[in-house]
Amino acid sequence: MLPLNIDNINSLYDLDVHTFRYKEGYIETTDERYLQDIPGLIAEELDGILPIAVDHINGNVEMWNNQVLVPCLLKLIQDLNNRLKKFEV
Repeated sequence: MLPLNIDNINSLYDLDVHTFRYKEGYIETTDERYLQDIPGLIAEELDGILPIAVDHINGNVEMWNNQVLVPCLLKLIQDLNNRLKKFEV
């Protein structure tokens, strides 16, 4: 396995998870997420921590990218798991 070569991946621990509700008209009223609190991230905050995990359009932050962010989070979990294994009896 190749090592993940992202210097500030541990900074993701400092990223706040927010809750939000979709704006009126953004999703159908029949969607199970309609009027529900949804966990999410603010793309501008993620951009300050891990810009590669954010999509930009014309130099502006558009949205965070699951295809990049999820593998980075998995790497953090794997690293934590390996550290915890050292304490197992």
